[in-house]
Amino acid sequence: MGNINQYYSKKELAQLLAVSSATIDRYVRTGKLKKTKLGFATRFAESDIQAFLSKQEKGATQ
Repeated sequence: MGNINQYYSKKELAQLLAVSSATIDRYVRTGKLKKTKLGFATRFAESDIQAFLSKQEKGATQ
């Protein structure tokens, strides 16, 4: 099998990143973080979170 993505809810992701749900909403609204719709639920793929964190890390070092 290929890579299987883990998905997080907004609440789980906010806890993981130690930010508020409103901050997650802002990241999505500004295009910094990609969300995925799974049926009626909005989720965040682990691969998208890793990409977001990599961009944040690069921006912090510049």
